[in-house]
Amino acid sequence: MTKRDALTEARRRWGVKGRIGLRRKIGPNRYRVGIFKTVPFPYTDIQGMGDTWEAAFADATSRERRRIEDERE
Repeated sequence: MTKRDALTEARRRWGVKGRIGLRRKIGPNRYRVGIFKTVPFPYTDIQGMGDTWEAAFADATSRERRRIEDERE
């Protein structure tokens, strides 16, 4: 997945506030995907992390499923 593909996927999932980023140039979990928020200050709420864009989006999906399951309990 290219950086452009990743941004397109982030915008599909979270609308215009969808964001992508790299934590560092090398190392584990460097790809980050999330939602841009402005309160109480501008930051990106990380939804998923991984060694590739695909892994970061898979992590975001997994986290969302766990959150939904936790709310049901």
